[in-house]
Amino acid sequence: DRLTLMADVFPPVPGLRLTPTLQLQRQGEGNFRDSIPPQAEYLASPAIFLGVKETTYRVGLRGWYQPVRFAWLGWDVGANVIRNRGNVSGADQSDFSAVAELGVRVGLP
Repeated sequence: DRLTLMADVFPPVPGLRLTPTLQLQRQGEGNFRDSIPPQAEYLASPAIFLGVKETTYRVGLRGWYQPVRFAWLGWDVGANVIRNRGNVSGADQSDFSAVAELGVRVGLP
């Protein structure tokens, strides 16, 4: 499951939108392509996730800057903290990720 909290902020710069983001994602070891386990295995599970639960916390900042109609710049940067990475107990990891997009719209006759 995933829970995302975000809010769009429009600073006094024409064409700029900033979106601070907080995200929580939890994932068990179950796979919908696997056969259904016996009911006893579900009943023994402490939550809706089977096996070791991987949890990811992310704090990020998304942005969009479009000063003119035909050009824009988008980005998403943030820090990730992963607990039980790969569904392995105690395998924790922290990292930083960034994605950028540069676009130009060209009109052809």
